Amino acid sequence: MTAAIEPIEEKVTDQWRTPPELYAYLNFVYGPFDIDLCASKENSLHPQFFSFENSAWTADWDKIERAHDQHIRIFANPPFSKPNLQVFSDLAAAYAQKTPYCSITAVIPAATGTKWFKENVIRRATEVLFLTGRPAFLDQQGKAQSDNRYDICIVTWEHYKFHLATELPKIRWVDLKDLIERGSVYLERYHNVWNLGEGLKSYLQKTMSELTPCVACGALVILYQGMCPLCHTVNNLENITRIYLERQ
Repeated sequence: MTAAIEPIEEKVTDQWRTPPELYAYLNFVYGPFDIDLCASKENSLHPQFFSFENSAWTADWDKIERAHDQHIRIFANPPFSKPNLQVFSDLAAAYAQKTPYCSITAVIPAATGTKWFKENVIRRATEVLFLTGRPAFLDQQGKAQSDNRYDICIVTWEHYKFHLATELPKIRWVDLKDLIERGSVYLERYHNVWNLGEGLKSYLQKTMSELTPCVACGALVILYQGMCPLCHTVNNLENITRIYLERQ
């Protein structure tokens, strides 16, 4: 990992929890995740998590237990207080760069004018998904907090990005209401926000090592980072999952 960094003093708002519908959407599209990187026993959205006491800032991320032998998928809703976002984005970008088959998905402020956002998101992220609307995070009692003063984006860092010629990330916008509605469907379908079911996990694991039909051209290929070697279409997890569900 990197040199140990002392945990930074935690504020009350740093303990706010990601809305389960938002997490369910991200877990469906970018997961299934292996860990909730910045959490606590009370607000974790995954059985495996780092807490303030066992800080992600000092822990060895290489020791995270992976659902699959190769790919590691990390979720994070890091504390928003200064200088946590600088520390987190430094660690996330550096870890994705050095770790094959790694993807990190984070819910962070869309602080486009800050140094850390320019250095670690615009120049190093794979994708930035801006939300048109501000999510209501949950407090320690599970009550939605309407006073979130930050515009929010979803940022992903992936290992393969650092081997591409382009520096700019893929940038998209999505309506928060639509995202929450879709996340609610995923929650209802799978009942448990912590995983998507053993059948789905098994199918996703096979796509890493076995012949899989490309969503676009239908050819049976081994997908590397989701990309078909024939038509070069990226088969994202949402489309792969759709194929799985259609076969049930």
